[in-house]
Amino acid sequence: MTSIDLVGSLIIGGLVLLLILSFTFYFMNASRSAVIAEAQKTTAAELGRVIEHDFSKMGYRVTTGQKISSLSDNSITFRADLNNDSSVDSIRYFVQGSGNSKKLVRHVNDGSVKKYSLDIRDFSVAAFDSIGNSTTNPQNVNQLQVQMRFSKEFQYTDRVDSLGAYWIRRFVPKNL
Repeated sequence: MTSIDLVGSLIIGGLVLLLILSFTFYFMNASRSAVIAEAQKTTAAELGRVIEHDFSKMGYRVTTGQKISSLSDNSITFRADLNNDSSVDSIRYFVQGSGNSKKLVRHVNDGSVKKYSLDIRDFSVAAFDSIGNSTTNPQNVNQLQVQMRFSKEFQYTDRVDSLGAYWIRRFVPKNL
């Protein structure tokens, strides 16, 4: 075996090692981003279940006063008996924070405040009357559409990706 054979085998071995390392890093990043994306989707679905529960009870057992107290593009305050204890609760959903650190907040009048750990990019509430026209008057609301977009930036070695989920539902609460 000559020194040229030895140097050649070292170069080829080094290239194979670099190739294996690059594949390992690629698959580690792909695996990490898949786990983060799945966590985003799971958390969005769980948050969606909470919103579905609250919005389906909107106006439930409210006999006096307005059922929807305030309504804007990115917040809503309404009244309902959430836990069937014959006590009407006031529930408010709104976004707190700015930039990339915005969180969705659910505030119930009993003092419980829940800030969801998921970074939220967009949260919007659209209201519609009984024939489907857009409305901003809380007394004319018959349907509500809630849209949320979640995202989290993921740092790769060579780029930054934004991973997330999108959730949209239209509600027709029985008690409005």
